[in-house]
Amino acid sequence: MTEVVVFPQSGYANRMQAMASAAILADSIGAVWHVCWELQPVAPVSPLEIFESSLIADHFISSDEARARWGLSKAELPLYLTHDHVKRRTIVAGHDRGEQSLMPGLRQILQTEKPDTIAMVAGGKFDLHGDSVLTGPQASSFRRNRQAFYEELRFTSSIEDSAARAATQHGPFVGLHLRYSDRSLEAPWRHRIWPSLRGVLELADTEAVFIASDSARERDRWVTRLNDRGMSPWTIHPESVDRSNPLSAAGALVDWRILTRSSAMVYFSASSFAEEAAVASGAFDRSIGLAGSPSRALWVRGREYATAAATYPTRHGWWGATATER
Repeated sequence: MTEVVVFPQSGYANRMQAMASAAILADSIGAVWHVCWELQPVAPVSPLEIFESSLIADHFISSDEARARWGLSKAELPLYLTHDHVKRRTIVAGHDRGEQSLMPGLRQILQTEKPDTIAMVAGGKFDLHGDSVLTGPQASSFRRNRQAFYEELRFTSSIEDSAARAATQHGPFVGLHLRYSDRSLEAPWRHRIWPSLRGVLELADTEAVFIASDSARERDRWVTRLNDRGMSPWTIHPESVDRSNPLSAAGALVDWRILTRSSAMVYFSASSFAEEAAVASGAFDRSIGLAGSPSRALWVRGREYATAAATYPTRHGWWGATATER
């Protein structure tokens, strides 16, 4: 039987996308799937601290095991799509091209070969049965398959229980996810958020809004704004929103699980974290993903340059230095 081994990359949502994609691919070809989870600065937490033990026992393997069983090491896997006829092994590593662009080629290999192993390095989603760019119907079908995967996915009891306790204190609610830390250039203008949120609230027939964000300032700003408009916003306060801090993982995944319980969402379309929550909620078609604004990206860049210029003398020790020191 073919074995699919995925090395998920980047943040937690990207890794869940890769896991879901690998599991769906494996199921479609009658293969088994494994996850080799290696830590990165944006995902510095062991899967033991994230996922339920049965999932880990059934599907997770260590780097040492991947090397011992299949001779696989993530750092040594070649880029893009390669097939070794002798070892009966196919490697998929999209990197700058993305994994989806390689799926038509992988299908061609699978039509004539039955590799013993398919090793994948992935930091996002991919659908074996889709084109290089998914068509509308392909994207819809793939979302349904990912939703089914997420319905079975379980985090540790502490994450699941925390999310359940918070969500059950409220009736039906809409989710608002604001992503700024690493997506500031791709974020929409703030004034575009409220009309979309108002429309989703009317359709959902609720005034309750769960707000999640990687910016405490923006989260609190929207709590105040929605209170002023007579809405019922609520949120949780994670220990950290810094993705490099291990303490941020549990809070982020509690946020994600709560978002999956929402009636609909408003989110930034550049955020895979929010997109996958909308998919998992089953309310993707009722949700609104807001695209970034080129004019806002220019404004953010200009502000960054202005700040850098203004702080340059201080950062380089010019102020307060003697002539000799300068």
